[in-house]
Amino acid sequence: MVEIRPLSHVAVVGGGTVASLAAIALARSLPVSRISLVPCAIPGEALADHAVSGGAALQRLHARIGIGDPLLFARAGATPWLATRYRGFGHVGDFFVGHGVAARDPAGGFAAEPSLASLLAAQERWLLPEQEGSGALDLLLRFDLDAYRAGLHALAEQAGVHVTLPAVASGVPGLRLENGKTLEADLVVDATGSGWVRAGQPHATWRDWGQDAQLQRLCRSSASVAMRASLSDTVTKVGAGYWMEQPGRHQTSWMACWADAQDDARMQRALESASGTRVSEPIAFRPGRLDMPWQGNVVAIGDAAVRLAPLGNLNLHLAAAQILLLLDLLPREASPFAECAEFNRRAGLLADDAQDFVRCQQRKEGSALLAQRVDQFSRRGWIPELAEGCIPADNWAQLLIGLGVKPGTLPRLQALPEEEVQRAARAREATRARLLSTAHLFGSDQSNS
Repeated sequence: MVEIRPLSHVAVVGGGTVASLAAIALARSLPVSRISLVPCAIPGEALADHAVSGGAALQRLHARIGIGDPLLFARAGATPWLATRYRGFGHVGDFFVGHGVAARDPAGGFAAEPSLASLLAAQERWLLPEQEGSGALDLLLRFDLDAYRAGLHALAEQAGVHVTLPAVASGVPGLRLENGKTLEADLVVDATGSGWVRAGQPHATWRDWGQDAQLQRLCRSSASVAMRASLSDTVTKVGAGYWMEQPGRHQTSWMACWADAQDDARMQRALESASGTRVSEPIAFRPGRLDMPWQGNVVAIGDAAVRLAPLGNLNLHLAAAQILLLLDLLPREASPFAECAEFNRRAGLLADDAQDFVRCQQRKEGSALLAQRVDQFSRRGWIPELAEGCIPADNWAQLLIGLGVKPGTLPRLQALPEEEVQRAARAREATRARLLSTAHLFGSDQSNS
């Protein structure tokens, strides 16, 4: 019988949110292993590390490592994030993509109606967890980034994570610390944002998504809140670019994103005008992904593995999904790891699904699967579910409807009497109206806690 030797040492390299989350998750999952957090500088293009919100995958990761929503409200300045408002994208004005269940017809197909989350967000109203209808909402959160990072550092210490001297990119194989020594580990997690650890390994092929004027430039700004916090983020189309507003409890975060360096000055002025504050210098980033994020004893996560334009705020959501995947496929013995191929396959599917969502928002072609989704939705009012999908079908449906794609009709709906279909539509409208009438105005003491 072959004895399986558990990993004795795992090193997580990175100075931001993704590295801290990964280190905590690994410490919880490998209690007999030594987990080291190896700090390094956070690059400006590491969008997951600079994110102030994450999607359902971050919510699941929080639950798995013991971070409850009450703690985030109390210690990280968290506020509910119920929807994203899109301005300048659709044919009929603004639309919302809400977090939660999309409207369905009696046959189970998607209906061309706003979700409950969208309706609540449009009125800045909120249902408490014990209220009727709250089960149709996903409680996603924004947070104050500095407070969130500080909280993660404290939790890492409590979990027994050992913080080493900072790492430096030396250009030679191995993980070099600033004192010149090499750190040895059974498994190295590259959460550097730039991916310099994984770049030193073989087969670090980058699949470039920068063609077709893909968004490749950005700048940021933040300001102390001078307005009431909102349940919605806002994405506004500005020419060939976009700016995004995320109003939180303590500050509002802004970001502009565009394609060409020739538009730097114009987009900076647009963001300064929108935010009323000075903005950062433009930062270049290279959208794409690694074909093989896990090679040898190095696995890349976050922006070290995938770089997406920030449309839809998927960056930290995708990084959390990668960490959850790594936890599901944790090796039980030293390299070579049998889990590499499966991780690479599933991580690639997650990344490509997220990229399709970004491309869809830009009204650009994506993968064959994106074309299939649009076709199935327009003909049958249905979204194919993916085993390794990154975006919920309900979000896809709301985005497509907002962009002017009318949902088709499932055959079983056509078989129902028209009176029954109309009666169900009236019942859905009455239910939404009743729930909206019982909702709390966001900003009251009840709806903020």
